[in-house]
Amino acid sequence: MTLFQPLSQNFAQNPYPAYAQLRAAEGLTYFGDYDIHLASRFKDVSDIIMNPLMVRAMESIATPAEIAAE
Repeated sequence: MTLFQPLSQNFAQNPYPAYAQLRAAEGLTYFGDYDIHLASRFKDVSDIIMNPLMVRAMESIATPAEIAAE
């Protein structure tokens, strides 16, 4: 059972156990209540945003200087 219930009072009061559970899972976590996949680890998020098939405009996530440094 996932602790990730973003609309619950428990999550609002202390989301950190849910975040730890998400990070401990291998790869993306499917959250059926909202029909979404969650990326909770830095490397997973970084891989997604650096993939041009997943992000339409790098300017929305990085400054021009950061983009040029890549």
